[in-house]
Amino acid sequence: MGLFDRFKKQTEPTNFFKGPRNEKGFQQVIDWLKQANEIILVLSHDRKMKIGKDGQGALFLNAYTDVSQIQPMLKKGDVIATMTFEGLQRIFEENGDLSYLWLNPHSDSAQVYRSLFTPRHTFSEGEAINIGLPATPPKPIIDLLEDYARRDSGVAAIYFGLMQSNNEFSYLVYIDSPNNHEIVAKLGPQIKALYQSNNILYPVDFTYENFMDDAKYLIYQQV
Repeated sequence: MGLFDRFKKQTEPTNFFKGPRNEKGFQQVIDWLKQANEIILVLSHDRKMKIGKDGQGALFLNAYTDVSQIQPMLKKGDVIATMTFEGLQRIFEENGDLSYLWLNPHSDSAQVYRSLFTPRHTFSEGEAINIGLPATPPKPIIDLLEDYARRDSGVAAIYFGLMQSNNEFSYLVYIDSPNNHEIVAKLGPQIKALYQSNNILYPVDFTYENFMDDAKYLIYQQV
């Protein structure tokens, strides 16, 4: 998911993407990202990623379609790196506190949220979380999880809860399987589509650590 920053004053450089500033145009951004092999990041002088923080406290990573988009302009000694979409996926997998990628912040200003890069939630050290049961469980998502588990003999159990972290809510899923990484990669896009098409209240995060080892969170158990 992501949104164009509609209120950002347009300055040079000009927009890289020529599509409309709506969901159709944003899909063009997503399509480009998934195919790109030179997504540019500006690094610090010690070659570390520069992480920004917005007014709501969310952490983001700036990225650019080409060097002409970088403001202020690059000067001698500046360090850049080029990434593929798969490289960005690894960054978001390894940095659970990153909320979104801000692509071409000085022109297109497209904010692409972490759910595009990984469906998995990773917990940062010291992160306070609360887990409980949702008042109204999202039936389409639970049905999808149960149906998959019945067809995959490697799934021993699935746990489902409602997580609160940093004043944000999401559904949390743990799949008890030796192949849980592959299952998350397979089910993540399907669940995202259900979330978008069924007006489900909260997004869905997966975890590889079972924080819900309690029968009340169990939605499937192999018999």
